[in-house]
Amino acid sequence: MNRILLFILLGLTTTVKAINPEREYKFTPDRWGISYSEYQLKTTDNYAINVWEYPRPDSLKSNRTIILVGTDAGNMGYLIWQANAFLSKGFRVIAFDYRGFGKSSDFTINKDFLFYPEFSLDLDSVIKATREKYPNDKIGLYSLSMGTYVSLLRKEKVDFLIGEGFYHDPQKVIDRIKVNKGKVVLLPQFAKAIVKLDEKIPTMIFCASNDKTTITEDAKEFAKQNIVTIIEFKGDHLNGMNVFQKNDYGDEYADKVIEFLNKSGV
Repeated sequence: MNRILLFILLGLTTTVKAINPEREYKFTPDRWGISYSEYQLKTTDNYAINVWEYPRPDSLKSNRTIILVGTDAGNMGYLIWQANAFLSKGFRVIAFDYRGFGKSSDFTINKDFLFYPEFSLDLDSVIKATREKYPNDKIGLYSLSMGTYVSLLRKEKVDFLIGEGFYHDPQKVIDRIKVNKGKVVLLPQFAKAIVKLDEKIPTMIFCASNDKTTITEDAKEFAKQNIVTIIEFKGDHLNGMNVFQKNDYGDEYADKVIEFLNKSGV
């Protein structure tokens, strides 16, 4: 299983293109006996978004639901162990695929783009449906890499934000990619830095010391005008759960999130 987990983690971080979706699910939760349900939601522009919902364990009472907002590569099949880390701590977990990813609707993607603003419509549809389904829950986002910027673009209200591989200024990211990797990445029209959130939302950002693209300074800059707690660790891009583990993958990581939410009153 450790070999499979390593393969899954590499799937999150290894890509020759900026956006590299996979349509087939190489992994599904039931392969490891993890309970989930699958359904689809419609966006405001009529795209079908595929969702996996991991039910909260009966033995763990909590009113927190966390939505996984994925990277620019693969699909939600690569986020099963992240989901399990939160699930094991009493969170209800919702995962979804952007349009053009997994079993969500077809969407024409230029793989040289850093992101598509339409992905935020997909996220909004998931947040709205989750809020309607669980009106008494505290609902937040766990966002990775491209997903952190998509989370800043959303319109629907959330109660907390957790991120890793964070960026808020896409221009800085494509400039670094060009310098560090010699690759030209494109931005959609009207892409801009998001300096300040409209609402005061408790935000926690994990930052990797070896990450040369989504760097700690981005999180610190964003923290100047927002409520942000930064956790720095020695490691690579999106490797936080691998670093913060005691007995199981990501268990210490999830504990840090819970501690942060408790202190924030969420």
